[in-house]
Amino acid sequence: MRWIPRLAAAGVGLAMLAVPVPAQAAEPGPAQGGELHRVTLITGDVVTVQEFAGGKRAATVEPGKGREAVRFFTKEENGDLVITPADMVPYLSRGLMDERLFSVGELIEQGYDDESSDVLPLILAYKDRGAEAVTLHSVNARAMRADKDALPTLWGDGGEPKLRDGLAKVWLDGKVSASLEHSVPQVGAPQAWQDGYDGKGVKVAVLDTGIDETHPDVAGKITQARNFTADPSAKDEHGHGTHVAATVAGTGAGSNGLRKGVAPGAELLIGKVLDSRGSGSESQVLAGMEWAAQESGADIISMSLGGGATDGTDPLSVAVDTLTEQTGTLFVIAAGNEGDAYTVGSPGAASSALTVGAVDGNDALASFSSRGPRLDEAIKPDITAPGVGITAARAAGTGLGTPVDDFYTKLNGTSMATPHVAGAAAILAQRHPDWEAGRLKDALVSTAKTIAGQTPFEQGGGRLDVPRALRQAVTATASISMGVHEDGDTGTPGGTITYTNSGESAVTLTLAPVLTNLDGTTPGEGAVTLSATTLTVEPGASATARLSVDLAKLNHGRHAGYVTATTADGAAVAHTTIALTRRGKTRTVHFTGVERDGNAARVPLIALYGASSLDDAYGYILKENEGWTVEVPEGTYHMQAIMGETHDELPVDSLVVVPELRVDKDLEVVLDARTAVPIEIRTSQPVAQDGIATYFTHREYGNRKISLGAMNFPSVEQLAVTPTKPVTNGTFEFASRWQLAAPRVTAKLERDDLVVRPTIRSPRIEGTKRWPLAEGTAGKLKGKAAVITSESFGDWTGKLDALAAAGAAAAVVVGPDGRAMWQPWQPTGDRDPLPTLMITHDRGQELLKQARAGRGTLEVKGAFDTPYLYEVMQVAQGRVPERIVHEVNWRNTALVSSGYHESGGERYGKDQRFGWRPWQGYDLGLQMETQRIVPTPLSRAEYVSSGDTQWQHVVQHMLTWESSSRLRGGVTDAPRSYRAGEVVKENWFGPVVRPAALESTRTGDVLSLHVPEFVDRNGHYGYSGGSGDKDTSTARILRDGQLVEERANLRGTFETVAQNAEYRLELATTRTSEEWRYATATQSAWTFRSARTEGAKALPLLGVDYDVPADLEGRVHRTLPVPIGFTARQARKLTAELSYDDGKSWHRLALVPLGQGRYTTLVAHRATSAGVSLRVTATGASGEKFEQTVTRAYGVK
Repeated sequence: MRWIPRLAAAGVGLAMLAVPVPAQAAEPGPAQGGELHRVTLITGDVVTVQEFAGGKRAATVEPGKGREAVRFFTKEENGDLVITPADMVPYLSRGLMDERLFSVGELIEQGYDDESSDVLPLILAYKDRGAEAVTLHSVNARAMRADKDALPTLWGDGGEPKLRDGLAKVWLDGKVSASLEHSVPQVGAPQAWQDGYDGKGVKVAVLDTGIDETHPDVAGKITQARNFTADPSAKDEHGHGTHVAATVAGTGAGSNGLRKGVAPGAELLIGKVLDSRGSGSESQVLAGMEWAAQESGADIISMSLGGGATDGTDPLSVAVDTLTEQTGTLFVIAAGNEGDAYTVGSPGAASSALTVGAVDGNDALASFSSRGPRLDEAIKPDITAPGVGITAARAAGTGLGTPVDDFYTKLNGTSMATPHVAGAAAILAQRHPDWEAGRLKDALVSTAKTIAGQTPFEQGGGRLDVPRALRQAVTATASISMGVHEDGDTGTPGGTITYTNSGESAVTLTLAPVLTNLDGTTPGEGAVTLSATTLTVEPGASATARLSVDLAKLNHGRHAGYVTATTADGAAVAHTTIALTRRGKTRTVHFTGVERDGNAARVPLIALYGASSLDDAYGYILKENEGWTVEVPEGTYHMQAIMGETHDELPVDSLVVVPELRVDKDLEVVLDARTAVPIEIRTSQPVAQDGIATYFTHREYGNRKISLGAMNFPSVEQLAVTPTKPVTNGTFEFASRWQLAAPRVTAKLERDDLVVRPTIRSPRIEGTKRWPLAEGTAGKLKGKAAVITSESFGDWTGKLDALAAAGAAAAVVVGPDGRAMWQPWQPTGDRDPLPTLMITHDRGQELLKQARAGRGTLEVKGAFDTPYLYEVMQVAQGRVPERIVHEVNWRNTALVSSGYHESGGERYGKDQRFGWRPWQGYDLGLQMETQRIVPTPLSRAEYVSSGDTQWQHVVQHMLTWESSSRLRGGVTDAPRSYRAGEVVKENWFGPVVRPAALESTRTGDVLSLHVPEFVDRNGHYGYSGGSGDKDTSTARILRDGQLVEERANLRGTFETVAQNAEYRLELATTRTSEEWRYATATQSAWTFRSARTEGAKALPLLGVDYDVPADLEGRVHRTLPVPIGFTARQARKLTAELSYDDGKSWHRLALVPLGQGRYTTLVAHRATSAGVSLRVTATGASGEKFEQTVTRAYGVK
């Protein structure tokens, strides 16, 4: 099959190309609010992402209905996470699906997470022109808003990947968000005005956020306006569109003519494709483009919007080329604000577009301006123009950018550069009304001012020069992109340069080519030749010269330069930008797979990662006796293939990895799972898999940092990986993550150990049981373990009632041949009528044999409370060794002794522990396997890998209804690592649980507040409303005694005055639930003074920590005096009181100071059914004050 660069056909979400003011730096510490996003993929699978401190995230996947057996692969690069279901790999590999449909970060950023949208917008491209469903004719497609609750199945069932209903590709309908007194003279527009050209009679369509028709700079200039958004009109309530339109054609009336646009005489046609929030969809933009080019009569279309890099084959870029060819209308489009090479975005990636980069007032390239080449090595951008600090019209009622006054605001971006060029095109179109898009583009680009020190892939033809384009008689072909050429290619790349003379006298030109290797060695002498070095161009005529390149004289690299035409006096009059890329040959790599049993294998994912993302390729082997063939450029690749043997009842997941696969010839690669060596995790106690096992590779070389992973069901008991040689370039790491716990059930048949698991609804088995064996169809079952067989997973459930009625003590299900047997045990809900265990087919044969013979005794021991677990991160750096044996010991492990408090109601909670390697932004898992059941109260020994792995633990005090989702609510600790041999004690939900101020700051006149409503004795924190309890939370902010704001909580930002003032923050919470016995209500208040700060400074918020030696039921002894501790480190004075009647009466405690803000007191508690309430008041040296009342803070036994 033909090699297609992975990103070549991948469109990206669009963004208004104005550079925003830098956001306030995030403060350290816990993530505010623990923001959580759920994202439904097109397949119906749901990804949940939660933010933690330090930029860490946890991402979990809940398979869609009927997709429980689908595996998921992950890729993390440049901070984005792509989660690919295994069955979608063939569609992505063949370019049938848009990769953005699985880019979790991008879907959240574009507002397509489930909290923001209940639909997934799609663009469906059709194979046949004229299909009845087509509504977007320029791209032969239609838009669809797919309900996430009823997503359509647009692909076939198994077999060769093929879309249904005549579809050619499924795209995400990505969001489009809206990205002069000095800049207009900088490009020479006033000189054009002096010549009598200001764009009069030329129609310029601006596709953006609409227009403020009342603004004096554009009043009376708008001849058409169309609204393609859901807003009621084309009015600009965002500000971007008015700023852009005025830069094109504003009169400057609001500034006495000072801030005119480039073409103040042009007519404006307004297409509102972005709404009042500055966002829209690609299909809205497409509709606007078709209106502007085909219906409105526009001569020029200005688009200051764009998205990620493509090769020009995405829907918007294709539409630009199609509409340009059909209508002759020139599209002037922003390049983008990504600032790096290969980042020119769609639709500016279109070949026919006049794509605009940005410079500052001194013609220096703006740091944010997207550079080329295009992903297929073509020349982009085409031209640059001023885009830094551009002052233009401010729409009424908007605050975008840096407002200058009521009429004007200042913005940065290629969004601002683009209308300068659109205005120049209008001036040129007035001068030459018969010129269409190609001729206008040639003239503007070939006459632009080339800036020394900027490459053609940064500036294109150079900075816009309006008077030169207008006055100069001779223009040339704008650019010639000569493509990519490999070693061994024949032929002579080049192109024809056309010089056109619109003047009244002949012009003689001298032509000189210059080509530079931007990546290395200078081209050899004579590498570039012209068919003529001197041309005479007659008036009103054209002349041509053929450009040719001798590939033998070029080394590998990106080559770019100019062919410059000069007149007899040596003055440069026109230039053509030229470029080509030289590289090694494309080689064919053929992959085949072999399973561990020696049979031909299916391989769900094969990945190759090259020197850049352009060289990447994904593939698969769907049928055992077929392979996968791919063509890639010569080079060194990171290759890995995942070979999961899911048809095996004891599946082994094998990873074949080659960190440095040298492709310098055609290769045959055999992916042999037999060469993969199982990973051994050795523990001192018996363990069973209690959650997913995940493995990762991380590779860094050149400018690439790639993290790849795969998630495995708990039924996968072994992971295997191929040994590798040490890497010679960059770094490499292999890591595997294991969640191991004490088996809930262990079993023996006579002296032989058996691996059995309880079914999801099995009753608990307490202690040790010895049951005689009997076949389930036998007549006498009383007191015996009835052994039954299963032909398909779950078909045994209908047999259990009869077994229980016959008096069987337990049931043991022997699974079907070749099928894994696993279910996640749940402690509540419907129960099986008797204890029910599962065993795989092969393991169960001896058991079945003895049951049929009526002999043998099954010994079973239940330990459902899981007294210990192992959180293991196995790491191998530089290579995968010949054998991986990770022995858990004090040299690589810490002990976390955890106590889980019982808070009321059902005596179960849940927990999750996330783990990150230093290079990871995400911890990943399948949702239904990452939640673990925690019986409460419970003391548990948790053995956690030490070193540079970071861990974060989340604990929920109750069983939540979401049995297969990311844990919501609860409390968490901050991400941390552990030292080898370290012993840590943790108590979860230990009293006193109350609000506490964590790292709240003031920056300038903005208070950043972080007061979680629930903070326990150990400092674990959580928030109101997340746990399913009946929580309430109300807050007030007072300044100098006056109420300023009422809000739901004390989290987030609050803008205030600069002057020194006294502030009082009040917070009241309640939690009423059968699952919550103590800390049922709190009232807290912080009083302090504050004034404007330079930079971020901590707010002087006092607090009190409590030390109550309660048991895991949250109670203290009544029979003996109990020491109660308080710590208020920043306070000068502390008082404390307690109440036995919910605060009706209070008793002052005699506090003994211990130094460093610590106090203690002995309390002989009396009997109370209401619990003990506490009230404290702390005062600081500068008048700060903290008051807190906690109702029913703890209990008495």
